[in-house]
Amino acid sequence: MWEALAGCIRESAKEILGISRGSARRLEGASWWNDEVKEKVKDKQNAYAALMECRMEEEKEIFKTKFSKF
Repeated sequence: MWEALAGCIRESAKEILGISRGSARRLEGASWWNDEVKEKVKDKQNAYAALMECRMEEEKEIFKTKFSKF
């Protein structure tokens, strides 16, 4: 019974959502992003990493303002 139900769900999902090629690689960014957007995303990632690494409260406030401006 469970196999039949799972098969029905899979078939319905294929009809509604379509089938992907099966690659599970993680996208670093959409291919349509221009260089300016890619640079801003990278800057935001770096600001977040710096925010997570700092231990002093004064530094955290500085990085929070940097991170929030993106």
